Amino acid sequence: MSRLLSFDKKMMNLKNIKLDLGISYMPIFFDIETLGLNPSEDKIICIGLGDKAVFDKNEEVVISYFLDTVSEYSKRYNLVLVGYFNYSFDSPYIISRAIANGFNPSILKYVRQIDIHHIVSKYLYRSKYIGMNTLLKRLKIENDDEFTGSDVIWLYNAERYDDIKLHCLKDLKKLEEVYKQVKPLVDFEYFLRLGKDASRKVGIIDETKL
Repeated sequence: MSRLLSFDKKMMNLKNIKLDLGISYMPIFFDIETLGLNPSEDKIICIGLGDKAVFDKNEEVVISYFLDTVSEYSKRYNLVLVGYFNYSFDSPYIISRAIANGFNPSILKYVRQIDIHHIVSKYLYRSKYIGMNTLLKRLKIENDDEFTGSDVIWLYNAERYDDIKLHCLKDLKKLEEVYKQVKPLVDFEYFLRLGKDASRKVGIIDETKL
Protein backbone atom coordinates (compact mmCIF):
# COMPACT_ATOMS: atom_id res chain seq x y z
CA MET A 1 0.00 0.00 0.00
CA SER A 2 1.41 3.41 -0.95
CA ARG A 3 2.07 6.08 1.67
CA LEU A 4 -0.65 8.34 0.24
CA LEU A 5 -3.24 5.55 0.14
CA SER A 6 -2.36 4.63 3.68
CA PHE A 7 -2.75 8.30 4.68
CA ASP A 8 -6.25 8.48 3.15
CA LYS A 9 -7.29 5.28 4.92
CA LYS A 10 -6.05 6.57 8.25
CA MET A 11 -7.94 9.83 7.77
CA MET A 12 -11.17 7.96 6.97
CA ASN A 13 -10.75 5.91 10.14
CA LEU A 14 -9.89 9.01 12.16
CA LYS A 15 -13.20 10.67 11.29
CA ASN A 16 -15.03 7.82 13.03
CA ILE A 17 -13.04 8.04 16.26
CA LYS A 18 -14.69 9.53 19.33
CA LEU A 19 -12.31 9.77 22.27
CA ASP A 20 -13.44 10.28 25.85
CA LEU A 21 -10.21 10.93 27.71
CA GLY A 22 -11.69 13.12 30.43
CA ILE A 23 -9.59 16.12 29.41
CA SER A 24 -10.39 19.66 28.41
CA TYR A 25 -8.20 22.47 27.19
CA MET A 26 -8.39 25.70 25.23
CA PRO A 27 -6.45 25.56 21.95
CA ILE A 28 -4.97 28.84 20.77
CA PHE A 29 -3.46 28.77 17.29
CA PHE A 30 -0.34 30.81 16.64
CA ASP A 31 2.05 31.60 13.82
CA ILE A 32 4.90 34.02 13.20
CA GLU A 33 6.18 35.92 10.16
CA THR A 34 9.86 36.83 10.07
CA LEU A 35 12.35 38.65 7.89
CA GLY A 36 14.45 35.54 7.45
CA LEU A 37 15.26 32.24 9.14
CA ASN A 38 18.10 33.33 11.41
CA PRO A 39 16.80 34.20 14.90
CA SER A 40 20.10 35.83 15.82
CA GLU A 41 19.45 38.70 13.41
CA ASP A 42 16.13 38.37 11.50
CA LYS A 43 13.23 40.12 13.21
CA ILE A 44 9.71 38.89 13.87
CA ILE A 45 7.39 41.39 12.24
CA CYS A 46 4.02 39.71 12.71
CA ILE A 47 2.52 37.24 15.16
CA GLY A 48 -0.87 35.64 14.77
CA LEU A 49 -2.57 34.45 17.93
CA GLY A 50 -6.13 33.15 18.03
CA ASP A 51 -8.12 35.26 15.60
CA LYS A 52 -5.79 38.27 15.59
CA ALA A 53 -2.55 39.11 13.79
CA VAL A 54 -0.34 41.93 15.06
CA PHE A 55 2.13 43.55 12.68
CA ASP A 56 4.67 46.19 13.62
CA LYS A 57 8.06 47.27 12.31
CA ASN A 58 9.08 47.57 15.94
CA GLU A 59 9.68 43.96 16.97
CA GLU A 60 9.26 44.79 20.65
CA VAL A 61 5.59 45.63 20.07
CA VAL A 62 4.91 42.27 18.42
CA ILE A 63 6.75 40.18 21.03
CA SER A 64 5.26 42.10 23.94
CA TYR A 65 1.76 41.50 22.58
CA PHE A 66 2.38 37.77 22.27
CA LEU A 67 3.92 37.24 25.70
CA ASP A 68 1.38 39.44 27.50
CA THR A 69 -1.58 37.78 25.78
CA VAL A 70 -0.35 34.24 26.41
CA SER A 71 0.35 35.12 30.04
CA GLU A 72 -3.12 36.58 30.53
CA TYR A 73 -4.90 33.69 28.81
CA SER A 74 -2.93 31.12 30.79
CA LYS A 75 -4.25 32.61 34.03
CA ARG A 76 -7.86 32.11 32.93
CA TYR A 77 -7.81 28.96 30.81
CA ASN A 78 -6.14 25.58 30.50
CA LEU A 79 -4.27 26.97 27.53
CA VAL A 80 -2.54 24.95 24.82
CA LEU A 81 -0.63 26.73 22.08
CA VAL A 82 -1.14 24.96 18.75
CA GLY A 83 1.16 25.60 15.81
CA TYR A 84 2.82 24.02 12.79
CA PHE A 85 6.56 23.44 13.15
CA ASN A 86 6.32 25.37 16.42
CA TYR A 87 8.52 22.85 18.28
CA SER A 88 11.42 23.45 15.93
CA PHE A 89 10.76 26.96 14.59
CA ASP A 90 8.11 29.31 15.98
CA SER A 91 8.62 28.80 19.71
CA PRO A 92 12.45 28.74 19.74
CA TYR A 93 12.42 31.74 17.41
CA ILE A 94 10.11 33.70 19.71
CA ILE A 95 12.26 32.84 22.72
CA SER A 96 15.44 33.92 20.94
CA ARG A 97 14.00 37.22 19.72
CA ALA A 98 12.35 37.91 23.09
CA ILE A 99 15.70 37.59 24.87
CA ALA A 100 17.37 39.72 22.18
CA ASN A 101 14.85 42.46 22.94
CA GLY A 102 15.18 42.22 26.71
CA PHE A 103 11.98 40.28 27.42
CA ASN A 104 11.60 37.33 29.78
CA PRO A 105 9.98 34.51 27.76
CA SER A 106 9.65 32.13 30.74
CA ILE A 107 5.85 32.00 30.33
CA LEU A 108 6.49 29.60 27.44
CA LYS A 109 8.03 27.15 29.90
CA TYR A 110 4.70 26.80 31.67
CA VAL A 111 2.26 26.76 28.76
CA ARG A 112 1.72 23.45 27.01
CA GLN A 113 2.14 23.28 23.26
CA ILE A 114 1.11 20.94 20.47
CA ASP A 115 2.79 20.85 17.06
CA ILE A 116 0.38 19.65 14.37
CA HIS A 117 3.28 18.77 12.07
CA HIS A 118 4.73 16.52 14.77
CA ILE A 119 1.38 14.75 15.14
CA VAL A 120 0.76 14.32 11.41
CA SER A 121 4.28 13.06 10.74
CA LYS A 122 4.17 10.76 13.77
CA TYR A 123 0.73 9.18 13.38
CA LEU A 124 -0.42 9.68 9.80
CA TYR A 125 2.29 10.36 7.27
CA ARG A 126 5.36 8.70 8.78
CA SER A 127 7.59 11.34 7.28
CA LYS A 128 10.04 13.79 8.84
CA TYR A 129 8.62 16.63 6.76
CA ILE A 130 5.23 17.45 5.29
CA GLY A 131 4.58 21.03 4.22
CA MET A 132 1.34 22.74 5.13
CA ASN A 133 0.25 23.15 1.49
CA THR A 134 0.82 19.44 0.84
CA LEU A 135 -1.18 18.57 3.94
CA LEU A 136 -4.04 20.86 2.94
CA LYS A 137 -4.27 19.08 -0.41
CA ARG A 138 -4.28 15.65 1.26
CA LEU A 139 -7.02 16.76 3.65
CA LYS A 140 -8.96 18.48 0.85
CA ILE A 141 -8.93 21.80 2.71
CA GLU A 142 -9.32 24.90 0.55
CA ASN A 143 -6.31 27.21 0.44
CA ASP A 144 -7.11 30.69 -0.86
CA ASP A 145 -3.84 32.23 0.34
CA GLU A 146 -1.90 33.62 -2.62
CA PHE A 147 1.24 34.04 -0.52
CA THR A 148 3.59 31.78 1.42
CA GLY A 149 6.11 32.47 4.16
CA SER A 150 8.81 32.96 1.54
CA ASP A 151 6.89 35.96 0.17
CA VAL A 152 6.99 37.88 3.45
CA ILE A 153 10.35 39.55 2.87
CA TRP A 154 9.45 41.06 -0.50
CA LEU A 155 6.00 42.02 0.78
CA TYR A 156 7.72 43.84 3.64
CA ASN A 157 10.15 45.59 1.30
CA ALA A 158 7.22 46.60 -0.90
CA GLU A 159 5.47 47.99 2.22
CA ARG A 160 2.52 45.65 1.70
CA TYR A 161 2.03 45.26 5.41
CA ASP A 162 -1.68 44.47 5.24
CA ASP A 163 -0.91 41.54 2.96
CA ILE A 164 1.50 40.18 5.56
CA LYS A 165 -1.18 40.41 8.25
CA LEU A 166 -3.74 38.79 5.98
CA HIS A 167 -1.34 35.95 5.14
CA CYS A 168 -0.72 35.39 8.85
CA LEU A 169 -4.46 35.30 9.57
CA LYS A 170 -4.99 32.81 6.76
CA ASP A 171 -2.22 30.64 8.20
CA LEU A 172 -4.12 30.59 11.49
CA LYS A 173 -7.33 29.62 9.72
CA LYS A 174 -5.61 26.82 7.80
CA LEU A 175 -4.11 25.55 11.04
CA GLU A 176 -7.51 25.55 12.71
CA GLU A 177 -9.07 23.57 9.85
CA VAL A 178 -6.29 20.97 10.02
CA TYR A 179 -6.70 20.79 13.80
CA LYS A 180 -10.41 20.00 13.42
CA GLN A 181 -9.64 17.04 11.19
CA VAL A 182 -6.92 15.56 13.39
CA LYS A 183 -8.38 16.57 16.77
CA PRO A 184 -8.62 12.98 18.13
CA LEU A 185 -4.86 12.65 17.64
CA VAL A 186 -4.24 16.06 19.20
CA ASP A 187 -6.35 15.07 22.21
CA PHE A 188 -4.49 11.79 22.53
CA GLU A 189 -1.09 13.50 22.29
CA TYR A 190 -2.18 16.00 24.96
CA PHE A 191 -3.36 13.09 27.12
CA LEU A 192 0.03 11.39 26.69
CA ARG A 193 1.82 14.54 27.77
CA LEU A 194 -0.26 14.77 30.92
CA GLY A 195 0.81 11.23 31.77
CA LYS A 196 4.48 11.76 30.88
CA ASP A 197 4.59 15.04 32.73
CA ALA A 198 2.19 14.64 35.63
CA SER A 199 4.38 16.47 38.13
CA ARG A 200 5.27 19.51 36.02
CA LYS A 201 3.97 21.46 33.07
CA VAL A 202 5.50 20.86 29.67
CA GLY A 203 7.90 23.47 28.37
CA ILE A 204 9.93 23.72 25.20
CA ILE A 205 11.54 20.28 24.98
CA ASP A 206 12.67 17.96 22.23
CA GLU A 207 9.24 16.60 21.35
CA THR A 208 10.68 14.22 18.76
CA LYS A 209 12.06 12.14 21.60
CA LEU A 210 8.60 11.52 23.07
